[in-house]
Amino acid sequence: MAQFGCWCKGWKRIRIEEWTAQEPYLQARVSALPDQTEESIEVEALMRNAVDLLRRLVSLVSQMPDELLMAAINLDDPRQLVYFVATNVRMELPDAQAILEIDSVRDKLLKLTTVMTKELEVLELGRKIQTEPSRKWRSCSASTFCASSSRLFRKSWRAG
Repeated sequence: MAQFGCWCKGWKRIRIEEWTAQEPYLQARVSALPDQTEESIEVEALMRNAVDLLRRLVSLVSQMPDELLMAAINLDDPRQLVYFVATNVRMELPDAQAILEIDSVRDKLLKLTTVMTKELEVLELGRKIQTEPSRKWRSCSASTFCASSSRLFRKSWRAG
């Protein structure tokens, strides 16, 4: 059977129950998959954590505008926050698919924060790798220069 890819934005999650036609375009019988939402202190804490992680990502990734963070801060609905952040943060396709397939918004937030934490670790390690060699080179250059200057000074002082 042929495979099809589709990128779309929708209002609700659906499950394809049965493909009903392929020509002249794809048609399917679907059922709605509503997200399970709950209001709790834990969900509020997870939302704040996701926004804080996004804040850190925005500070590390120059292509992520500050307006992205401001938009996330202004979202009160945990479901909207999950989908907004997941849409704008770099993640592997299996992680994005896993977030879509999870029914509980609380569990979606947990998965999202796990993915964001991993991305932050990768970015911070990458930044450390970039800055460490230059820091070592500067300190090595300075000490090499000082050692060379010291030897030259001693030679010229003894000769004089």
